[in-house]
Amino acid sequence: MQNIMQENETIVNWKIGWGFTAACNMACPFCYSRFARQQSSEVPLSIAKHFVEQNAVNIDCINYGTGESTLSPTWFQLISFVREHFPHIRQALTTNGTLAGGKKLSGQNQNWAGNIDEIDVSIDFADAERHNRMRGHPQAYNWALRTLELCEENGITPTIVMVGFAETLTPQNLYALLNLANTYHTFLRLNILRPTRMVSMAAPSIETVFSGITWLLQNAKVVSLSDPLFGALFDPEHQKPEATGISSLRILPDGSITPSTYLITEDWKGNTIYDFELRLSKLADSPTFNRIQQAGIPDECKKCEHAQVCRGGAVDRRVLHFETLSRGDPYCPYLQHFTILEKQPLQYYAGHQTTPTIHDGYLPTLIFSP
Repeated sequence: MQNIMQENETIVNWKIGWGFTAACNMACPFCYSRFARQQSSEVPLSIAKHFVEQNAVNIDCINYGTGESTLSPTWFQLISFVREHFPHIRQALTTNGTLAGGKKLSGQNQNWAGNIDEIDVSIDFADAERHNRMRGHPQAYNWALRTLELCEENGITPTIVMVGFAETLTPQNLYALLNLANTYHTFLRLNILRPTRMVSMAAPSIETVFSGITWLLQNAKVVSLSDPLFGALFDPEHQKPEATGISSLRILPDGSITPSTYLITEDWKGNTIYDFELRLSKLADSPTFNRIQQAGIPDECKKCEHAQVCRGGAVDRRVLHFETLSRGDPYCPYLQHFTILEKQPLQYYAGHQTTPTIHDGYLPTLIFSP
């Protein structure tokens, strides 16, 4: 296998989000990748294998998201290949529940559990009716719960991942989701809805976001506030730097590489895994990645006490809300003249400093434990 470093290459342990397939069997109104998936299907297994071989030394972990990877027979072959030849690469799956609830797996696909370290199960509401309606599938909730059970049966680290918007960030829904997480011994991970192309829902207001996050900080244990803004505001001592375009990247179903899960339009596609000479160690030289790495702290943020930690907030939110990196995070309470509660003592998950989940430091996200 080819994984030999070339002279003058830099070792960066990249966390990769890989949208391996465009296939999906649900219809979520907040889907950020619908347009990108309409333009492609998936790359051939030979191309995917070569990319991993060529860059394994620079890959820390891979999370397979976007689409529904379990609908692709090729995906099962890829995770088996990665585990067999590059066991240092941790692998995770984000699934809507099809893994356990779809058609019965056959042949070599049945051995998937030995190849996956973590599974994120998408659940937005802790009741079947609302979750099924949001996902556009009558079995979404039951499949999700069955997948959580499957994690426990196979000794796999599970997480419930929710999309944060007005209806899901209420105390009632958060309380119910935490109870669900407690029942299935999982983490609860929050992704705030982004205003990406083809998303028919509005991003939540600053009032909604801080209300939901404050409730979670008061009622749950912190695993990771892996978001430059909210980490700086509530837990600067343990804040991790923004990973987008620095140590985190996204591969789309057409093979394009972008700096972020959410920055997936043509102007952010600077590389492709179809390029057999592509080296992850040299991505900093790519215009799209260099744009982020050289952005610096926005002028309007430089006098803020959190500037050196927050550095303007989440890159993807700044681009999606303002179409520029010269502005600070749209949820910054100081820039928006929004008053937040005084900092409260936080309860921590026992292993919060040991990176217990692949998503810690992969993208701006907030992770809690019951």
